[in-house]
Amino acid sequence: MNLDQIDGLLGYLELPIPDTITDARAHLAKVRAMVDPGLLAEIQGLVDARVAKGEPLDLAWSAARSSVRNEAELRHERAIGGSIPRLLQLKRVATVTLFEQVRELGDVPQDLRQAMKAGSAGVEKFDRWEALALRYGKLFRLHRLLLDGNDSGGKQPVDPTAWALFGDTQHWPSLDGGRWPKRAFGPHDESYAEALPVRLRFLVDHAEFWQPDAEQCTNFYIEWSPKAGESTSRLSAVRA
Repeated sequence: MNLDQIDGLLGYLELPIPDTITDARAHLAKVRAMVDPGLLAEIQGLVDARVAKGEPLDLAWSAARSSVRNEAELRHERAIGGSIPRLLQLKRVATVTLFEQVRELGDVPQDLRQAMKAGSAGVEKFDRWEALALRYGKLFRLHRLLLDGNDSGGKQPVDPTAWALFGDTQHWPSLDGGRWPKRAFGPHDESYAEALPVRLRFLVDHAEFWQPDAEQCTNFYIEWSPKAGESTSRLSAVRA
């Protein structure tokens, strides 16, 4: 489980996370800072106990700090791991809300040049649109990370290719110009800034919201893959 990325996205998205995560996060921050008097007293007690057993002071101090830090990190990991169903629900609500905000924007300039021609209102709308697209990418990334963190207990891990294609849609990509626009094809987390607005607009315009788990996503990809191969063969034959 990538705790740092999950925690960073939760902070950026400002989702109403459970108190268990908030408390564990705050405790971990205190442990990392090493300035809380109560925490320092706890560490000193561990150090004294080790020194009393004959351990050198420097080794005792290092071991005590490591013990407290490991315990804090484990608490943080358990807090997030135990809250994954709730976090997925929060992600769902946030995405539905974002789709509604996109619809409220209405028609948006295609690029900054068009936005500038429309004046300050056009630029403001375009900036808002880009911010929503970026937020969508981070929500999508959070979804993937949460599923990655939930692959224990016999649950199927996320297949990267399946996720890139069907992590948020049940529309089949068409290699010969179908409903799924080619520019919106492929991975689309926050590092794919140019593709994000296209993909988001497509999903909103087609009133589609799908939040699959890893197994659903992979099964959908397995269903599509052989038929995509057949489509590619037919297309190649026609062009030949």
